[in-house]
Amino acid sequence: MRAIDLRYLQRWSAARRKDPLVQMGVDEIYFGKQMKFITVVSNLDTGEPLWFGQDRKQETLDEFFPDATERLATETSGSGLRGYVAAFHQQH
Repeated sequence: MRAIDLRYLQRWSAARRKDPLVQMGVDEIYFGKQMKFITVVSNLDTGEPLWFGQDRKQETLDEFFPDATERLATETSGSGLRGYVAAFHQQH
């Protein structure tokens, strides 16, 4: 049953219209002592979640921006998330 659901969701995601990402939000949600936090990246215009990551560390957000780490070091002066967003927008 799980495989059927996964195939359906993959087909649905490939066929649907995706709004352009103009504004992006990053937030952490607390899930209790065992799971602790998850990081959520979302489209602020539509409210649609784009990505979820376990934990709320910088390394977690690095997973969403796979090659932005090097660009952040060379193009910004330690501006944190603002540098990530700038690097992301330059790529897309």
